Amino acid sequence: MDEPQFFNQRLRKRRAAAKLTQAQTADALCITRQCYASYEEARAEPPLRVLILMAALFACTLDELVGFDAAKASRPLVQPTAARKPGSGRKPKMLHRPSPIISSLPSNRPFAPWP
Repeated sequence: MDEPQFFNQRLRKRRAAAKLTQAQTADALCITRQCYASYEEARAEPPLRVLILMAALFACTLDELVGFDAAKASRPLVQPTAARKPGSGRKPKMLHRPSPIISSLPSNRPFAPWP
């Protein structure tokens, strides 16, 4: 049988396969049952932190959980670039500009996401 198309359907199917109630799942994710129910009813989308916990709880990847299939992606995730000669002085072309926050980080210190 095909994987359900929508996130909330995949979420409900994975919870049922794990034989968990909404309350048990919510407790494992450190959220309220009402919050979890809103994800299954497609009234809200979980933040990344909760998605990561869901993937761990249901023993699947984030891609499987959200229904992403790289083979069916409409465009390549990474654009192929021509090999450049060492010392040619050309920088690889960026597809997107870095955000101002990332650009403002000091380059001589490693980035620490949590204090």
